[in-house]
Amino acid sequence: MANPFNTLTLLGTLSVLAGLLLRLLIGKRKFERRGAAGLQRFDSFWSFLIIIFLESVGAAVSLLLTLIGILLLIAGYFI
Repeated sequence: MANPFNTLTLLGTLSVLAGLLLRLLIGKRKFERRGAAGLQRFDSFWSFLIIIFLESVGAAVSLLLTLIGILLLIAGYFI
């Protein structure tokens, strides 16, 4: 570990931060969509389908970004 600030460390840190930020934004949107009873409110059935699909894709991308970032940080530590 000659240089702790190599490219892998930078990319890993940015990837983890982007993944966590995306997860936070998706969670914030879900929270703001809930009513007093705790149920999610949608304008129509089609908006429900589209929003749930996009949030699922966003959650998967967030997970991948976070995992790739962790792997890059580990690789940057050993290189």
